[in-house]
Amino acid sequence: MQRDAWGMSLFADDLRLEVSGKVSIIGMYRGEMIFPNDPPFGLLKLVVLVSYAHLIAALTHDLILRIYFPGIEAPVVEHTFLKSELEKMVVVRTPLDEPDSERVVTLQAPFTFSPVEFPHEGDIKVRMFHNESVTRLGRMRVRKVRPDEQIQF
Repeated sequence: MQRDAWGMSLFADDLRLEVSGKVSIIGMYRGEMIFPNDPPFGLLKLVVLVSYAHLIAALTHDLILRIYFPGIEAPVVEHTFLKSELEKMVVVRTPLDEPDSERVVTLQAPFTFSPVEFPHEGDIKVRMFHNESVTRLGRMRVRKVRPDEQIQF
């Protein structure tokens, strides 16, 4: 079964877009953000770097990106990527002379929150909506340290 869309999200303290086109990611989280205190949890800054790809032949509607924070029902981000603009960004995954070449639209978008507060433990979730389908682009657990964990803050 072929997927029409795929992607991922990185969660970090900060990022820098370098002159050379590189992205420097500072303080990347690895699946969990652990705090020494009870909620609410606060950070000076959080960056979510979203990377996404979609087969152009399967792109029939606008894309809607939503980012959810734990304890907050409504998305903290709801950003629409217009189909007409995305079609201008098409790249080719394989050489055009190959019979199975696929035209793909790709995007990379950083979302910065500063300051940020999480009222409860739970998950930060990143989702891309296309018509009736949802692509899960990332999830990170936000929680208090457990008494049995040996973590130094």
